[in-house]
Amino acid sequence: KEKKEKKEKKDKEKKRRRQAKAEATTGAPTEEVQPPEDWDLSTPAVTTDTEYSDVQLDSAPKEVVVRSSGHQKVDGNYRRLTSASRGRACYAKWMEKRSMYLFW
Repeated sequence: KEKKEKKEKKDKEKKRRRQAKAEATTGAPTEEVQPPEDWDLSTPAVTTDTEYSDVQLDSAPKEVVVRSSGHQKVDGNYRRLTSASRGRACYAKWMEKRSMYLFW
């Protein structure tokens, strides 16, 4: 029974590695999910001693797509948040475990 469990665990790990390799090759995003409809897209308030100029978010794209970055977790679609952070447009990609942020 113990050998069977080890074999199943090993096979499951092999399958996971194959899927990750295939996703990396095709450039398909991993674990990416859509944010809930009631998700707050505002940028959190930041306390800072530095003043940042206002940013015209209309000039920044609403969505940024990252591909072939060399880091599979970074690749994917990023949506612009409703306000700037520290004088720059801020983007987020929602995943199951955690979110990834991009400042441009």
